[in-house]
Amino acid sequence: MKGAGLTIAVGALLLAVGSAPAADKAKTSLYFTDAYPTGPNSSYYEGSIASAKKACANDRKVTVFVTLGDQKQKVGSTRSQKIGNLGYEWVLDQNEPFQKGTYTAKAPETDKCKPAKASYGVSWRSG
Repeated sequence: MKGAGLTIAVGALLLAVGSAPAADKAKTSLYFTDAYPTGPNSSYYEGSIASAKKACANDRKVTVFVTLGDQKQKVGSTRSQKIGNLGYEWVLDQNEPFQKGTYTAKAPETDKCKPAKASYGVSWRSG
C-alpha cells in the first residue's frame, strides 16, 4: 500500500504543475480604437494589444461583440499582428451592416496570458 500513496502524491503534483497560476500569467492590455461602417453592408473594427510577454500580444485571438439593448451578439473574431515598430494591432473587416451600440473586444485567457477586454460605444442620428 505504500506505493499507492506515492502514486497519488505524484499525480497531484503533476496536476498542480500542469497549469500556471493566474498570478504567473502576463497582464494584457487591450484597446478598442475605432469602429465604423465601410458601406451599407460592411463594417470595420480595430484596436491594439500590448503585453510585456510577446506571446500575449502577437497572434492573439480577439473577439468582438456588440450589445444592442439587452442582447449581446458576436460580431466576429480575428488575430493580432505586429505592425512594424508600432506594436501589435487587431483589425476585423465584416460583411455585415454596422449597428450603433456598445462594442466589446475580448482576448481570452491563455496558458501564459491573463484575459483582457475593451469597450467602444457608438451612437449617431440618421437623416
